[in-house]
Amino acid sequence: MGTISLNNSSVSENTTGAEIGTLQLDTASNSNTYFVSDDRFEVIGDTLKLKDNASLIYANEPTVSISVISDDGNGNMSFQEFTIDVIGNNGDENHEPTNLNLTNTSVVESTSGASVGKITFEDEDTNDTHSYFVSDDRFEVNDKGELKLKDGVSLNYDEEPQVTISVVVDDGQGGMAFKEFTIEVTEKSDTSAELVPSIKIVNIGDDGIVDYRNGETTRRLNGKIDLDDTEFLSGHNVNRLQGINIIIDGKKYHAGLNDKNYNETPQSQLFMSNAN
Repeated sequence: MGTISLNNSSVSENTTGAEIGTLQLDTASNSNTYFVSDDRFEVIGDTLKLKDNASLIYANEPTVSISVISDDGNGNMSFQEFTIDVIGNNGDENHEPTNLNLTNTSVVESTSGASVGKITFEDEDTNDTHSYFVSDDRFEVNDKGELKLKDGVSLNYDEEPQVTISVVVDDGQGGMAFKEFTIEVTEKSDTSAELVPSIKIVNIGDDGIVDYRNGETTRRLNGKIDLDDTEFLSGHNVNRLQGINIIIDGKKYHAGLNDKNYNETPQSQLFMSNAN
């Protein structure tokens, strides 16, 4: 028994009857007969080739494994396996996705199902259908290619100010791209009870204008009571501010009183919270 070698192991696709390479047995013999496991191949003399009516297609078989047997006619046989690489022609060879990226890498805490950003990449094979895998199962990629939290899932800044995930893009043809991203979790702004400091309400006019005291000086509020709410202000009682809207510099706020500072002389600190 000896060792069979092949001096070339690749062939271009769509080439009928293509020659692949020369077989050689390392033991001397003048009458070797070769057999090939795949009947699309044959050996003529010492040349391994595709049969005259056979060709290979890269998209179907990027590689082909075959076994070659040599028989010297005297009961001595040798066996060898080879892998034949099929070379794509005219750009038919698959190209892996490249330049994987994410358009945004932050998300606001306590936002269920929030979108993070769009996954972008390049692939020369424009007809490929791509699928995605995310290492953290709280995330998913929707049919628009957007990385997002799954519905009903949110993140908490105090527990996880950052989340590191891995994203894989698969082109369905054996090509993949992989990248890690660090998602920054940002705190959600709390506008539920914003205190306007040191303001004491002094008077509410019939026109909805509010006079207030800031320190020792009485001033007029840069804005007025929402006119739709003036019916709540009969008697000019400051306590009537509770639960109404005030417009300041074009922004609507919800007003409430600091009960701890309220007294019988209708003066109180004013709480403002965003009502938009």
